Amino acid sequence: MENVKFRALSMCILIFVVVCNFLFSDGIRWTKYNVESGFNGYRCIPSLTVFETNTADASACGKLCHSDSMCSSFIYQQDDLKCIGCMVDLFGQRLSNPVVQLPGSTYYRSHRVDCKDILENNRAAASGIYEIKPWKSKSKIKVLCDMETNGGGWTVFHNRFNGTVDFYRNFTDYENGFGDTAGEFWLGFKYIEEMAKTGRSELMLQVTAKNGSTGHEIADGFTMIHGNEYSVYFEEHFYNHEKHGLPYEHECLPKIANEPFTTMDRDMFEFEDNCAEEMHSAWWYLNCVYVICDLHGKYGKNGPAGYYHRGITGLEPLKASRMMFRRK
Repeated sequence: MENVKFRALSMCILIFVVVCNFLFSDGIRWTKYNVESGFNGYRCIPSLTVFETNTADASACGKLCHSDSMCSSFIYQQDDLKCIGCMVDLFGQRLSNPVVQLPGSTYYRSHRVDCKDILENNRAAASGIYEIKPWKSKSKIKVLCDMETNGGGWTVFHNRFNGTVDFYRNFTDYENGFGDTAGEFWLGFKYIEEMAKTGRSELMLQVTAKNGSTGHEIADGFTMIHGNEYSVYFEEHFYNHEKHGLPYEHECLPKIANEPFTTMDRDMFEFEDNCAEEMHSAWWYLNCVYVICDLHGKYGKNGPAGYYHRGITGLEPLKASRMMFRRK
């Protein structure tokens, strides 16, 4: 019996040593966490808590969070050495009450969850490709950031300018993304939806005509609703739509709002033909008869089964387009 107890104790000590060596090793690239003072004095509610334990300091707590795939941010209370891992990034959360008070605590979150984070961390950041880690999936992805337009901080999810990438794709491609962030691409619905949920966001659509003239639309209160439809949704109490450089009355963003996304293999209309097949595209169609814009149509082709925005060129093909969002 004594031998069994001794072996059990030895095993516990061995596990403790292994864990300590892991947590305090120097060869691992740990996630960098930064203090978000707006949540100091609070902690995530129990339903959003991944773990709650004691550590020697905030650095050790951060290493625990890094090591747990469910942990997105953490709280550290120095007086009680309390370390609390949270499964969400509390910054910008849409939940009504994601926190409760915990006096003396400090909140830490990992930056680079979108292009706005990168800009806030470095005001001199230039437009280009960056690596980020969305708050929920925590899977590293490369994104194109526009750090110049309207103050910068925009995460680009649609980019076309030369027709080298075919946008007539199936639903799986649109969900996972395709193309190259260094060229033409679609980021992927699963990433767009995740990042748009980190807080109140605005959506921008930019178009360039063949003659070089440009126009854009901006709408506030943007989010994306999955439910197998990936609909663009604008929260009513935040919604505000503006357009610039579009000589015609046609507005694209209000027309695609709340419409399901249709692809060649996923027809979202019960009583009509598949609009994606008919238009040789994939888009948020209200119907197949009168489409205000289609940025995924065949490049270089006139509408209505082409690549156009009626607000700037009528049905003549566009030269380039971008869609991007920014957390407010």
